[in-house]
Amino acid sequence: MKLVYICAPYGAPTHEGMTENTRRACMLNLLAADLGYAPQVVHAGIHMGAYGSDADAATRRRGLEIDFAWIDAVAQLNGELWVLLTAALTLSSGSREEVGRFLTEAYSRTTRIKWFRWDDATDRPVETTMPEGLL
Repeated sequence: MKLVYICAPYGAPTHEGMTENTRRACMLNLLAADLGYAPQVVHAGIHMGAYGSDADAATRRRGLEIDFAWIDAVAQLNGELWVLLTAALTLSSGSREEVGRFLTEAYSRTTRIKWFRWDDATDRPVETTMPEGLL
C-alpha cells in the first residue's frame, strides 16, 4: 500500500468549525483508504486532545513537530501528500507548514501532491488542480 498523509485545515473560530474540519479531513482519509492507500490523518487525535490543547502555542508547536515526523516518513518512503484546500481555495497556516515540509523532504516533487476542494453539493472532497500562485 502506498502511504498518504492527509493535510487539511483544522483551526476554526468555533468548536463546531473545528469539528467540521475534522470530519472533512476524515472523509478525505476515507477516500484514500477506499482507493487502496494507507492514509494518516491527525485531525481526530488533535480534536480529542491526544497532543494536548491546540489553543496552547507550545503544545501546538509540539503537535506540528509530531506531524512533521509523519510527513518526513511518508515523503522518504515515496508516499503522497493529499491537501484539502480552504473554502477560499487557499492553505490554512498549518497546511502551509505541512506542504512546505513535504516539499523539503520530497525534494520538491510536487507531482506527489494531490489537491482537493470541498464540494458542498455532494458533501465530499473532489480532486482539483493547485490554484495559481498558491506556493
